[in-house]
Parts: sequence; C-alpha cells; structure tokens
Amino acid sequence: MHHPRVEAYISMVAGWSIRQTAQRDVAEALSGIQREAMIEFKQALRVLALRRYLRLQERDRIDLHSIWPWSEEQVQESLRDGAARDLMNEAGRVQVTFARSNPGYTLGLSPPRSLASQVHAWVISASAQVAGRRLLREAARELADSKYELPPPVTKVAAFAVWLRERRIDPEPGNAAPGTSDHGQMRAVDFVVMRGREVVAGTTRATIPAVWTAPGWAQRLAEATAGTRLRGPLGNPYEPWHWSLD
Repeated sequence: MHHPRVEAYISMVAGWSIRQTAQRDVAEALSGIQREAMIEFKQALRVLALRRYLRLQERDRIDLHSIWPWSEEQVQESLRDGAARDLMNEAGRVQVTFARSNPGYTLGLSPPRSLASQVHAWVISASAQVAGRRLLREAARELADSKYELPPPVTKVAAFAVWLRERRIDPEPGNAAPGTSDHGQMRAVDFVVMRGREVVAGTTRATIPAVWTAPGWAQRLAEATAGTRLRGPLGNPYEPWHWSLD
C-alpha cells in the first residue's frame, strides 16, 4: 500500500536530514529502489533503506559518501595499486591453499558490488521485504498523528528522522542497504565453495547450517585463511563466506 504522508516525509528526510555530501548518493539509491522494486514493496524498501542511512550517519558517525560504491575506474585503479590489489592477492592465496587441501573443490570470489547490483540484491531480499513492510506500517501510524503537518515543516521532518533512525526492525535484513556494502569499495570478499561449475556452499544465510556448518566448509575455509591478512568471518550477522583485509 502507498502512503502519501510517508512519501512526503521520505522525500523531506532524504533532502534535509542526509548530509549534503551524500544527498545525491542517497537520492540515486532511493530512485533505483523505486524503479526496480515490485510495486507493493517500493515504499517499504525505500523507508527501510533511509533508516539505515540515518543510523550510519548519526549513530555510527559515518560519512555515507566516503563508503559509497566505487566507479569502475576507481575499482581498476585500486586493483592496480591499492587496497583492492592487496585484498585480491590475499584471497588468491586462500584459493590456492583451499584447493590443495580439498581436492576436487575450489573457491569462487565475489566481484565488486556496484550500486546497481546492491539495489538489485536489496529489492529481491525476502528479509528486507518483510522488515520494510512492517516498518512502513509503523511509519504510517506514526505520521497519522496530527502533529506531523503537511507540507512537512523542517522541525517535523527532523522529529520523524529521529523516530525512523531509532525504530527497531524485525527481521534484520540479510543485505546491506544499497550503497553501504563493504564490497562496494572492495574492503571485503565473499568466497563460495565450488565443485566444477556447481556451487556447493553459497551466500544464502538460511542455508548456513546445512551447507557451511554441517559439512565443515566454514571450518575448512577458516583454516585456508591462516597466515594471510584476511580476517573473519563476519560475525554479526554471521556469514562464514565474508572476509576482509586487516
């Protein structure tokens, strides 16, 4: 369901509460979600993403623009002479060690994640869809209060931004909000276990117990990283495939 009052406040929060350095970035991400999401999730997924941007900016003191996905030119430059080159070199060492210890199996690597690829992952994420719809219902109830005027005055926009930033959500989405993934600037890499062209252990969180923990792939991947500069796996949320450069 589309809520006009929520729409008015989303637009104003994106324009007034996001710092100027990142306003264009956030606007691009929200527009991408609007274009790609199914109609019943368009507003829900945008309000959920906006909540994440506010939390990173205000609670974690992160300049959103500083973590925004690199362009292809920036990726190639870092691969030639930067942190991305070091990350790929260390990941290559892990691949060699893993293949030697596990005959018949190899490790695939995730590519850099552009904003477009992050938007796509966001709009198809089941956990983001569920959390977004719940948050949207709560936002609509909050904005139904007569204190939230239309058109939105700046003081009320600020009040709603605080409400949105501090609102708890359930479930926690399994994907980073578009533009905020560590993979956008190649600060992390995901490994997948392959047997030929078949993905034996991929990056779906719901399958971790069955395809990573029980068969021992999580432990074997961790063992293959020993002696490298890679640190992990990501602990919150737990992702045995996600490793970053120290």
